[in-house]
Amino acid sequence: GKNLVLNGGFESGSGEEPEAWNKVVTKNVQSYRLGVTKSEFHSGTSSYEIGRTWCYPNQQTGFKTAKPLPINPKKKYILSFWYKTKGVDEYPLALMQQFKVKSDTTPTVTYKKFLSNTDTWQQHFILLDNIPGDAKEADLSFYCWIRTKGSMWVDDIDFHQASNKEIADFEKWRRQPVPEPVGKSTPGKFTATGFYRVEKDAQRWWYVD
Repeated sequence: GKNLVLNGGFESGSGEEPEAWNKVVTKNVQSYRLGVTKSEFHSGTSSYEIGRTWCYPNQQTGFKTAKPLPINPKKKYILSFWYKTKGVDEYPLALMQQFKVKSDTTPTVTYKKFLSNTDTWQQHFILLDNIPGDAKEADLSFYCWIRTKGSMWVDDIDFHQASNKEIADFEKWRRQPVPEPVGKSTPGKFTATGFYRVEKDAQRWWYVD
């Protein structure tokens, strides 16, 4: 499908607010580094960097679409993007992707996905399929929500109406059967020590209280 995101590779414009994107810095964010950079990119010559954030817990520092993306509640959509992190040692899930879906009468619904840190470029896919029946548009955003000395980069953002094949492939992936448990599931008694600990019994590790 047609990419509904403009300038998803950040090749047009510069600074904190390149074409089709706005920065978002919530209250109590003391310092940050935001904007288009040419030092890291997945393709082309640019990406968007979030880094060196100093904030209180759960404050948001990042960027969002300048204009809401039109959506049809009878359809499903797939978001894909590439991202990379470096020097983010404070917490393993520093980057948050967010949809804020607005409707005619239904209250605004927010969907969030926290992403694992990665020192190489990784592609991520999100299926937006649980949409209110009167939804009309969605804001797309990416945030760092922790205090960190490191950086994260986002590039090649694509958001399009999903085809039947894409939906089928996605469903097949996320509904893989759960393997049946094999072997003894209940251990013998452990020695009481007065402390929480991990201990191995046969072939399993246990968290012992």
